[in-house]
Amino acid sequence: MGAEQEKTDHRTSSTAWLHDDKCPSPLRTFATRASALSGLPTVNMENLQVVRYQPGEEFQLHTDHLDSFNEFGCGGRLCTCLVYLNDSEQSASNNNDAGISENGALDNGEDTLFTGGETNFPEFDAAIPPTKGSALFFWNTLEKPGSMDYDENMFLNVDIKLRHAGLPVLSGEKWVANRWMHPRSFGAGVRGL
Repeated sequence: MGAEQEKTDHRTSSTAWLHDDKCPSPLRTFATRASALSGLPTVNMENLQVVRYQPGEEFQLHTDHLDSFNEFGCGGRLCTCLVYLNDSEQSASNNNDAGISENGALDNGEDTLFTGGETNFPEFDAAIPPTKGSALFFWNTLEKPGSMDYDENMFLNVDIKLRHAGLPVLSGEKWVANRWMHPRSFGAGVRGL
């Protein structure tokens, strides 16, 4: 958790961890917004993880919380806030204002689009096409703050319905950022605005 990511057959992307003291303004803004969604303080968050998926890369079906995470001082991963950093061709074509050139770039000349790479939730028969700037927020555990008998020190059980996968990118590069939140302080020095 919060350390270097090894490449496996299960997850074939490239990962970097951004620390609050290295680029405070955007990271604090993201932390503050994730805190507003979750109701959890920013000190309960891991450092921001940025992930790049190239053609053929994916993150197979998984959960963001594992029972073994309960053993960490911060507790398990209660929830996830995933932000898409660029558009897929599908999301750009669904946006009436977006024009796509022949090389897969937006007409404004900025980002290059990618194909594939949807976030798939098989239990809900839903595959979300990445849209730049949009966030996907979900709880990873059956226990949630505000639910009956919730206690930040309780054992957190995986909500298996929230298994998800980053489907393979077919062309271009997909970029995402993740914030995972815990019931207790993570100790990473993450601060909000």
